[in-house]
Amino acid sequence: MGFQLGDIEIVYLHLFHFSLLGKAKEWLKSHPNQSLSSWKDVEEKNLQRFFPLSHYIKEKSNIFMFKQGFDEAFCETWERFKVMLIKWSNHGFEDIAELNIFHNDLKSDTKMVLDAATSGTMMIVDVNRQQRLFMHWHQQIIMPNMIDKVFKERVARS
Repeated sequence: MGFQLGDIEIVYLHLFHFSLLGKAKEWLKSHPNQSLSSWKDVEEKNLQRFFPLSHYIKEKSNIFMFKQGFDEAFCETWERFKVMLIKWSNHGFEDIAELNIFHNDLKSDTKMVLDAATSGTMMIVDVNRQQRLFMHWHQQIIMPNMIDKVFKERVARS
């Protein structure tokens, strides 16, 4: 016993107002009864009101131009990138594009450690493995020590 597509839309429409607070709830109340007749209407008008195209483009650009900070450890960089992706979850990047953006804008020392961890280059590792590696390093917080060690060895060889 499942819902038909039309039934699900009706449920969404009836329950949507419970998910809103403040200005968003006022916005919904400002529409005359029956003016938002489908879930698609609600979705489009809500996005137009609260997420204008200019704002969307700006945030997508911020994600695309993401960079690791000069003194920022891998764990902090990964956390900041994940927060940015969650905050602007309608960015439209696929998982592989997200990871490419993240990897391409890391410091060279960080990239070197990541590549060494995969016995080659991180760019040829599948998305699921990359995400697992990043999460493992983030949870273990070993990356700053590894980078410091590699950097010191590199300086000693110079």
